[in-house]
Amino acid sequence: MSRERFEGLREDRASEAVPDTKRPRHDKETTVADRRSQMPEMGHRDDDEVIQEYEDDLKSELEALHQQTQSAIKKLRKSRIE
Repeated sequence: MSRERFEGLREDRASEAVPDTKRPRHDKETTVADRRSQMPEMGHRDDDEVIQEYEDDLKSELEALHQQTQSAIKKLRKSRIE
């Protein structure tokens, strides 16, 4: 692939929505403790509920990244055909 086409692909990707968080690797217990310290009103909530919310957040971020990856793959395949 020529450098110009590669640069064009890079510019196309810049306009796509990217999740605003890049989660570092950490465990659930640390996340629960961190969320509790940031939001005292969560004190009455069960740890399992907080963990489920955290897992749901991760799942939605993963789905968004998967969609972006699939979109990039389609664009790449399309550019190869042309």
